[in-house]
Amino acid sequence: MLHHVYYQTLSAPAQTAGAGNRPEAPGIHVRPARDGPRLKAGPAFSDTSAMRVPSFPSVVRTLLVLFLACSGGACATTATPPADSPRAEELADLPIARAPFEHVEANWKQRLDQVYAYVELRGSYTQIGPTLETADRALREQGLEPSGPPFALFYDDPAEVATEELRARACFPIARLVSVEPPLATDILPATTVVYAFVGGPYPEVPRAYPGVFAFLEKMRWREAGPIREIYWIHPGAVSDWSELVTEVQIPAASGS
Repeated sequence: MLHHVYYQTLSAPAQTAGAGNRPEAPGIHVRPARDGPRLKAGPAFSDTSAMRVPSFPSVVRTLLVLFLACSGGACATTATPPADSPRAEELADLPIARAPFEHVEANWKQRLDQVYAYVELRGSYTQIGPTLETADRALREQGLEPSGPPFALFYDDPAEVATEELRARACFPIARLVSVEPPLATDILPATTVVYAFVGGPYPEVPRAYPGVFAFLEKMRWREAGPIREIYWIHPGAVSDWSELVTEVQIPAASGS
């Protein structure tokens, strides 16, 4: 299938700098914050407020149906992206972090409830791409239309959990809770405070920016309070190079240790 290459971009090994490559993503060791203050109330706005969000009549048919020929890290496409496909500068309300991720600009906001359909993944996080493909196919077979870009939820730290026991979900937002058939299930991502940042570049590189996001969490003396969420904002058919892709990383936050 033509869109299969998109899912491969989510599953390809990340090129990491330094002493060695992490076997999984996300893979960082987090020191919990201690004796943090109570969370202050912030402006309540959704993930998409202050952004020009493209329409998603069918997120996969507009986001994923493309033919990519990649060479030397760049990608060319014969597919035509949606006319309202956003550019990176229109998406982010923060500077976009880029390799080598020496500086990651992070902030916090109030995330609103989000209904979503998903396929469960148990095992290596490198399989999130194929699992999103499974979710995409199941959505179309069951006549469901995503209401926004795909995202993934990562529940475990690969530094602490065996690869075969890692838990993740490949997700598509939907307008409301409906009855679905396996392998799909539905859930509601609860409203909460999140620490977030925007990361530019190939999807497998995104975890390299995680330490900067966690540094902001620790600076606020907050702790991680839920699965890490990666939102894959940019239509791959709208870019000429993988470096133009943008992912939003969200970490739910709570006060105290």
